[in-house]
Amino acid sequence: MHELPVTKSIYQIVLKHAKRGNVKRVMSVNLEIGTLSDLQDERVQRYFDHLSRGSIVEGAKLKINRVPAVFRCNRCQQSFEVDSLLENDLSCTQCHSRAVTLVSGREYHMQLKEVRRITYASNSDTGPFTDFTLEIDARLVSGTEHTDYGITFRRQCRGNFYFFTVSPDGTFTVGKQVKNEWYPLETGKSAFIKGDNSTNSLKVICDGPEAQIFVNENCIRTIADDSFNGGRVGMMVGVREQPYGHAAFDSLEVSR
Repeated sequence: MHELPVTKSIYQIVLKHAKRGNVKRVMSVNLEIGTLSDLQDERVQRYFDHLSRGSIVEGAKLKINRVPAVFRCNRCQQSFEVDSLLENDLSCTQCHSRAVTLVSGREYHMQLKEVRRITYASNSDTGPFTDFTLEIDARLVSGTEHTDYGITFRRQCRGNFYFFTVSPDGTFTVGKQVKNEWYPLETGKSAFIKGDNSTNSLKVICDGPEAQIFVNENCIRTIADDSFNGGRVGMMVGVREQPYGHAAFDSLEVSR
């Protein structure tokens, strides 16, 4: 349980700096934790998920990097690294003295990264649609593997809709925006997503609270959520690390 107060401190610091920078959504947090720390990565992530519910940090992934411990020899002042506190490790690598002092290896560092910027558009002259099939061809024109592009659906008004995006690294996200807050519903990787600048055929079949998600005619997920029962459709592009992204869309079709 000692992970809880530490994770709470991490969450509070992330939230503080995100709000100070007018960040709309935090997608990930980079952490460096010393190898001598007894914090368990899975527990830290679990507590972080619990604490961040309903905030701009909800859904953020902790990217934890374990850094080696550094000791300094009290006799010759040589510094050396160890991976654990095994007795044989705690001797100077140069003079073999056991009179050593811990310099670092129990602390943790963090860095905010991947602040998502999103642009999306829909046609106000068509729809709204309730139960329907939406199909579109989409490809990345410029950007990196961290560019997300895809579709919005059941958009009721600004800041209230579902979305489905893919990226060149094979990842996808299905989620929703409710009152301008982003909530991921399903994320993962799929071998059916084509990388680089290849065209991906995206499809969503909405029937009541369920939505089937397709990439290149392959169903990769089925979600159930009743936040929105109808609305308009559109396209969206999101960037995480780089300041730009350009995607092309073609052959948008909606059928009932």
